[in-house]
Formats: sequence, C-alpha cells, structure tokens
Amino acid sequence: MVSKMTDKKRKLFFGAISWRSLTVFLLLLVSVLLFAPNLKVENHLTNFFPNDNSSPQNQIFLKTLAKLLQNSSFDQPVLLSVTANADEESLAALSKSLKAILENAKVVKKVTNANPNIFRIEHQLNSYRYLLTDFRAHDISEAIETLWSAWQLGVVLDKKDSLSDPTNQWLHYLKGSFFASRLPTKDGVWLVPQTKGRDNAQALMLIELNHEAVFPIVSIEDVVETFENAHKSQQVKVRYSSASTIAYQARKQIQTQVTVLSAAASFIVLAFLFWVFRKPVWVLFSFVPLVAASWLGALAVYMLFGSIEAITLALGIVLIGVSVDYPIHVFSATLKTPSQKEQVWRVVRLGGITSAFGFLVLVVLGIEGFKQIAVFATVGLLSALMMSRMLMLDMTSALSNHEDHTLLTGDKLQTETSKNNEYQLRFVWVGLLMLLIVFLWRSPVSWQDDLASLSPVPASLLKQDHELRILFSQPESTQFLMLQASSVEDLLQKEEALTHQLQLLKHQGIIKQSLSLSNWLPSQKLQEQRMQALPSRAELDQLIAHQHSPLNSKVLKPFIDAVENTKQLPLLTLEMFKEKAVDWQKRLLPLLVTHDELSKSEWTGKVLLTGISSGAAMEAWSKQNQVLYFNQRAFVADAVQTLRGQLLNLSSAVLGVFALLLLWQQRSVMQAIDILIPVTLGVLITFICLNVWAGQLSIFHLLASLLLIAIGIDYSLFVQAASVKNKEYDSAHQAAKEILHSVPIAMATTVVSFGLLLFTQIPILVAIGQTIVLGVPLVYLFSRLYHRF
Repeated sequence: MVSKMTDKKRKLFFGAISWRSLTVFLLLLVSVLLFAPNLKVENHLTNFFPNDNSSPQNQIFLKTLAKLLQNSSFDQPVLLSVTANADEESLAALSKSLKAILENAKVVKKVTNANPNIFRIEHQLNSYRYLLTDFRAHDISEAIETLWSAWQLGVVLDKKDSLSDPTNQWLHYLKGSFFASRLPTKDGVWLVPQTKGRDNAQALMLIELNHEAVFPIVSIEDVVETFENAHKSQQVKVRYSSASTIAYQARKQIQTQVTVLSAAASFIVLAFLFWVFRKPVWVLFSFVPLVAASWLGALAVYMLFGSIEAITLALGIVLIGVSVDYPIHVFSATLKTPSQKEQVWRVVRLGGITSAFGFLVLVVLGIEGFKQIAVFATVGLLSALMMSRMLMLDMTSALSNHEDHTLLTGDKLQTETSKNNEYQLRFVWVGLLMLLIVFLWRSPVSWQDDLASLSPVPASLLKQDHELRILFSQPESTQFLMLQASSVEDLLQKEEALTHQLQLLKHQGIIKQSLSLSNWLPSQKLQEQRMQALPSRAELDQLIAHQHSPLNSKVLKPFIDAVENTKQLPLLTLEMFKEKAVDWQKRLLPLLVTHDELSKSEWTGKVLLTGISSGAAMEAWSKQNQVLYFNQRAFVADAVQTLRGQLLNLSSAVLGVFALLLLWQQRSVMQAIDILIPVTLGVLITFICLNVWAGQLSIFHLLASLLLIAIGIDYSLFVQAASVKNKEYDSAHQAAKEILHSVPIAMATTVVSFGLLLFTQIPILVAIGQTIVLGVPLVYLFSRLYHRF
C-alpha cells in the first residue's frame, strides 16, 4: 500500500514535467546565460518626462536638465566630511591622516583639505593677468605708493611677487574668480566648528577621482571603511557625496533592497502557498511564471532599447504580486475542481490580457521611460500567462480521480448573475460612484510635483548630499541664466553685455552673486582692447617717476617686463584656458559652458546665481533682456503636471478599453458595467485614503493605479462568476464557490509581496506599495459587496 502511494506521488511529481516544459526551461536558462552578463542598467530620469515640443525653450530646458542629471556629464569632485568623538586638534590630525591614505590610492587624482594660499600662488594664468582684469595705467602711481607703505610696515608677504605686480592684478583676479565662500580652517585644514545646530565639528576635503581607473567609487568606499574601522575607538564617521557616488550608492541600495525584498517576498509567498496547497511541487511551479515574466520582460526591453532603466527594473519585484496570481488560479482550479479549470482559465486569460493591455497603452504617451515600462510589463504578464497555461496542461495530464461538479455554462452564469443585480441596486452603486467623483473634484488630491517624486534615489542620500553642499558652500545648479551662441567668442560677448544688468540685480537685492565664463575668460575682443590699452615702456617709466616712493623703474623692472611680455602673448582661447585654469575653475567650468556635439556649432553658457530672493522678478528680468531663465523646480513641476494629466487621461482611456473588452467577452453591456463599477469605486476610495495616509501623491501612485485596475478586474470577474444563488443550480453554485477559492489566496500573496515595498527607502517602490496594499483589499471588498456574494 505504501509502495503504491509512493509510486503515485512519484508519478504526480514527474508526470507534471513534460518534454515541452523542459524545453522551455532550457531555452530560458540559455537566454539568461547569453544575455544576463550584458544587461545594461541606466538611470536617466528625463526619460520619464513628457516630450514637450510646445516651444524651443522647453526643449532646451529638457536637454539642460538631462545633462544636469547625467552622472557622467562632468567630473564632479567628491565632497567628504569626517566627524569623530574627539577635539578639533585630533579631528584635524585625522583629516591629514585620511588625506595621506587617499593620495596613495591609484584611483585618486588629487585631495584638497585646505584653502590655497592665493597671495603666493604661482600659476600659468599669472602671465595673462593684465588681459584678464581691467588694468588702469593711471592707478599705477598710487598703487606703488601704497605698496611702499605696506613695505615699510612689514606686511608685504612676498616682495618679489609684489614688485612684478604692484597693482595686485593677479590677486584681484583670483578673488573675483573664487565663487564659493572660503571655508573655515583649523590647524591647516578645513574644519567647520561645532555649533548649536551641529552636534560635532567636521573636517572637510575634496577628492578628484581618476575616472580612467576601474571602479573608483568602490575603491574610495573600501578606503573609507578601512579608515573607520581603524579608528573605531574615536567613533570616526566619514560621509561623502557627488553625482557619481550618489549614482553608485543608489544603485547599490536599490539592488540590495530589491534583492532582499524579492527573497523575503518569495519566501513568505512560498510558505503561504505551501500552507494552502500542501503540494510542494505545485508551489514551486507557481514561481516559474514569475521568473519567466521578470526575465523575459527585462530581455525584451534590452533587445528593443539597448539598456534598461533602473525604475523599469524595479518593477521586477512588483510582478511577484501579479504574476503569481495566474498559477494560483489555474492550479487551484485544477487541484480542486478539474471540471471548472477551462472556465477558470477563460477568466484568468481575460484578466491577464486586460492587465497586459493596460500597461501596453503607456506606449501612446511617447515617453521613452514609459515605453520601457509598457514593454517590460506587457511581455512579462503575457509570458506569465502562457507559462501558467503550459503548466496547467501538464498538471491536468498528471492528475486524475478528482471530485467533479456540474459545469456552469456561460449562459447560465450570465442569466443568474443578471437576476442578482437588480436595476435599483445598480442605481444606488452608480450614485455612490458619482458622489465620490464629485468629492474628488471639490477636494482634489494633493500631488508631489518636484524632482524627488521621480527619483529612485533614497531620500537619505539626497539629504546627505544637500548637507555636504551646505558645508562646502557649493553653488546650487538648479537656477541659472542660459545664453546660446554659435561660437565661444559670441557667447563671451553676450555674457559681457549682461554684466551691467547683473550688477543692477545685485544692488536691487534680487540676487547675491553671479558667475559666468566671461568673469574668468574675457572675449578675445575685450582681450585685444585691453592689450591695445597697455602702456608702453616709456609711459610706464613716466608714471613710475611721478610717484614719491623709492621704488623706481629699476626696482620695478619685473613689472615693466611683465606688461611688455603681455603684449607678445597670444590671445587666450577656451582650450588654452582649460589647460591653465585654477583648480576651482576647472571644477566649475563644465557647469558654465557646454557644447552640442551633434550640431558642432551650438554653445550654451550658464550664468550661475546665488541668493535669488524672487523667482518672479528673475523671470520678468529674463524676458525683458531676452535671456533664458532656468528654474529647475518650476520646470520639473510643469513637466510632472503635464505627465500626470496624460496619465489621468490614459487611466480613463484604459477603463474605456477594458469596458469594450469585457463587453466583447460578456456579450452584455450590464455585465461589463457590473465588473467595472466595484473596481472604479475601489480605486477612487484608495486615492482618497492615500491622500490622508501619504499626504502628497506622486505620479507613481497614479501609475500603480493602472496595476490596481488590472488586478481589480481579475477579482471582479471571479466574484461575478461565483455569484450564482439560484437553488435550482446548487451543484453549479458549489462549483462557483470553488472558483472563488483562489481569489483570497491570490489577494493575500499580493498584499504580502507589495507590503514589503513599504519598508524600502526607494520613493517609487513605496508609492507602488502603498497603492496596492491599500487598494487591492478595497477592490476585492467592493466586488464582494456589489455582487453580494
């Protein structure tokens, strides 16, 4: 007897694995081995912005935002801070120690942890000082007398440099070109002292990476970890941030959290299904559609687009709660009511096709990122559907001798369901639906329209970057003026023409500071004018003779030679300036000027601004002076609002298409309405509750509503199929109940898997998790209430 039972179980296990299934599994494995190593993950947020062609200005702003968000658009230095449970002298020593360690790392090009001595600096640009500044010959006599007075008082730091530059042109240039505030110093290093709002003093440093090295961020991370472990007794904590480090840390956190949550969700759902089905082989098989859906969706995106966005890949965990529903429904029907499996399959198939179509319509938005989501979800869901069907057929051939029930036909189902939904009750439900629509119209949902609503970067990383930028007095790159020109020379002349207007803005208190490329590099036209205005040797001798100090022409010969040598210099070009620029200029230069590589002629210059007191005043000023004013917050808000409107219209269109599909399948207008009403009610109440729970909603709450609609239609279809209450069909009624048996199981797995998203720090996944965890039970509840089953 035991032997027969063992043979039966063995047959049940191996009988479900057909050659067809083995072939499909083998092909999937081969595709993973071939393509998985080459799968390229990127993070371009502007791929999720509307393609706004309404004006050339918006197109320029979108390109500008894309360059600002591209991690490789320019090499930003890494901002680093060190805190410790130690006094300021010990903290300064730790800063020097860490600098020495970093300088020995091959991936590091340069480490700076103190202000340069601008009074004694020697630099290649020094020889151009009389072209870089507004040198006035008539001030020479007074400047020499001032120098002699300082000489007598003993405050001249370097007499040689002073004699070659008595008017301090190089010092004036350096002071004017240093845009950020100089950082406080202690014991020769940057050290921000402890204040009321800051718990610990912080030592600061800038790290320039050698980006030709392999994995520079990983190497920095290893150095920092080793340094912290070596000074555990002092509780040393090192924080660092830059565009490249944020990208790396965000990708690492996303991959780690998604991996952990996927594993946790899989384990919990696996355990739950085993508890329900008590058949390990079918529980394991229920995850085959999920794995196939995630991989084939990612592969399809890679084949069509060449890479996959991180946001799109994050939907892999989302598919756990959806793809696993299909095998649950068909396995439950095959194991409990084999005679009903085809009817259940028809319901599952309709729900799967509508779900896939719901995501496919995202293609009509014409937005690159949403096209990827559409392809990923559509291919994934259809793959899960086909894999579920294949496994169901295998299971059918492996199972036999199950209790059978009278097959409930579509005609009887439709007839009995129609009797249960009286027209009067329908009017009540429609009235409730209209009240909810009016309520949302009078009390609209509060939306989050900033860049953070689109960013997959955890809030903790953005907060850390913001705090470090404040410590370093780094200029924010979210608001600036933009000028376009056909050449660098044309651009510099346009920027020079704005100098007077920008000074007026400072006097009016609208801005505190501005910086453009022309502040560092004069146009060649202006350089030539300054060169022509330089006095001759004889004129310099005469001017020196008119002053009353012992500093005569012989003593000041280095100065006279420097002016004469300036006349022989070639005019400074942008390429020459890039080679000769001071360190802080090189760091900001990519922000100040960009070149369109495609057109080979379009140059864009930016005028960085700080302390803007009125965005409206800047907007009015920019229009008056025909200058583009880029306000990232306002631009992103407008783009997100446009996208939200498109998604709202798309959601309405999806409901309409679903209605047509249901009408075609059900062959009855009322049947289609009966399926959609509870789903629509559940979605609307979900948004009302989310507005209270989350405060502000993002477009990803709205995007998740498409998924909620698709899941809700599945539930409504099953509940409607089980809502037969005529005593004449008791046997059929019992079979209908068996059909509904899988829905609570599927709902539980969905809520569990999506509920884990609430524990991430990734705003996008949290938004999706909130929508599904709250919405799925509501949709199911309204489906049961509406059909009174």
